[in-house]
Amino acid sequence: MRDYSSGTVRKMRGRWQCVLRYREGGEWRTVTSMTDVPCPAGDEGRRAAEERLRRWRDSLIVEETARVVAARYEAKLSSLASGQPTGGALSEPFADYAVAYVEADHVSRRTGRPIEESTRAQYLGLVRNCMVPALAEGVTVAGVTPGMVEGALVSLQSRGLSASTVRKAFNLMSSVFAHACSCDGLARNPCEGLRAPSPGRPRLNSLAVADADRLARELSEMAPTRGVAAARIVLACGLREGELAGLQLGDIDRERTGCLHVERAIGSSKGRGRTYVKPPKSSAGTRQIPLNGELRSAIHDATATLTAACEREGVPLSDGLYLLGHVDGTWTSPTSLGREWAAVSRSLGLVGLAGKGVTLHDLRHTFATCALARGARVKDVQAILGHSSAQMTLDVYASSDPAERARTMGEISRL
Repeated sequence: MRDYSSGTVRKMRGRWQCVLRYREGGEWRTVTSMTDVPCPAGDEGRRAAEERLRRWRDSLIVEETARVVAARYEAKLSSLASGQPTGGALSEPFADYAVAYVEADHVSRRTGRPIEESTRAQYLGLVRNCMVPALAEGVTVAGVTPGMVEGALVSLQSRGLSASTVRKAFNLMSSVFAHACSCDGLARNPCEGLRAPSPGRPRLNSLAVADADRLARELSEMAPTRGVAAARIVLACGLREGELAGLQLGDIDRERTGCLHVERAIGSSKGRGRTYVKPPKSSAGTRQIPLNGELRSAIHDATATLTAACEREGVPLSDGLYLLGHVDGTWTSPTSLGREWAAVSRSLGLVGLAGKGVTLHDLRHTFATCALARGARVKDVQAILGHSSAQMTLDVYASSDPAERARTMGEISRL
């Protein structure tokens, strides 16, 4: 199956052209697609061209996945018609079969979009570190029984793994066997009838409302380093780290709409040290966030820092530069932004409601918690955060502030 690169865009005869490389049969090949987006000067039109690139790449992956599934189905029908035994793959060791399943290009059942590289790396970790060690060594796909799967669930929990990790491993295992049933003739999914433990609601490590207000004041008075700028922006609008890293100057429309446009994110391939441009987490993640006073101030200071760096290097300021990136047009990885903020957080001695140090993602929680505590409508907070449902906003991000609970009880007592 073809393994596609992230791709890039380039100028070609007055228009932007999409360029993709893919590996097939051990060889790399290149394909191109000309867009209708003109490129008159500088980086004008780059964002629209990158969007065309993402859509084109996704369509190619979906088509390739459909082709492979159809070919396997035809082979299965042919084997049945000839009377030959089917399911040779079922004799493979489960470990090899599961790894091959994850490494193939599949479309997410939940989103309908191709699986991200970072997600694939996480799945491979679940296969190698959780699923395979919990089953009998060398067991084949056809040899896995419901009893073995049940034993694997017990084994994983006895190792002290979180309920969330065990559930992820179980769901992936079930997907592997569902694939074996639909494509390779496995008679029954051994995961059927079993349930993984339900992960409890995690205690979010957001800051209390009063602490968040104090932090916002302190950050506004500090030198606008990347770590400080990242924290100010996340605290002001709840961006995800990848979305923050992918924010370009052209995404900030101060005059026409007065909004920050979230159109891309930077993904990280864990264990490979590679980062890449990708769409936001879901369709709801592509959004517009109105600029308020604090967000305008934070973006203004970050832009001023980037402008000064460009002037020192003699580089023109363009819409395609990343707000927290570098003058050569490259971005700063989400991991690096988190690391730079962590140093600032430690210097300030910040501790969240869960008693741990405060990360950039904790500041996203803090934004949502403060917004809801101050009476913001749930649907508005959902839209700003890029959640697919208001229920997710309430269930996941509306962490309860002890001081706010005490204030609420005081108000109730006066009724």
